[in-house]
Amino acid sequence: MSESAVNNIDLIIQKMEAYCAYRDRCLFEVEQKLNDFVLITEVREKIFEHLYREKFLDETRYVSSFVKGKFNQKHWGKIKITQELKKRNIPQKLIQTELDKLNAFDYQNSLLKLLKKKDLVLKENNPYKRKQKLVQFLYSKGYDFQDIQIAWEDFESQTEQ
Repeated sequence: MSESAVNNIDLIIQKMEAYCAYRDRCLFEVEQKLNDFVLITEVREKIFEHLYREKFLDETRYVSSFVKGKFNQKHWGKIKITQELKKRNIPQKLIQTELDKLNAFDYQNSLLKLLKKKDLVLKENNPYKRKQKLVQFLYSKGYDFQDIQIAWEDFESQTEQ
């Protein structure tokens, strides 16, 4: 391998380190980014080995960060989080492990807050259509029927008081 090629590989490694250091990345995202470069298989493997060895790439850390971020910042439910991680080829077992770490009380409380917030901005007056729109909104955020039902019961009991 020529000195020029080695320097180019070192430059690509530096770029990939910066890409991974900016925020946690998964293997799928790094593979997509590496597609910007025309590399032979051995070089790609060398880059991946380096990124794993130097802790720039860590799937468990990525999934943990993703789950916490999407739940705390975007208030996504477990279904939507799972779907997005599956798009990135993350193993179901790893996804489930991190989802199980979410506090059940915080999860239900977040759902109730979303419901209250959306209720304030809805313009629908028909109670049946209003409930339908609220429930559909919660489904779109990735919450399942059982959790929505519990939140709805809490919501109704609070609004009746």
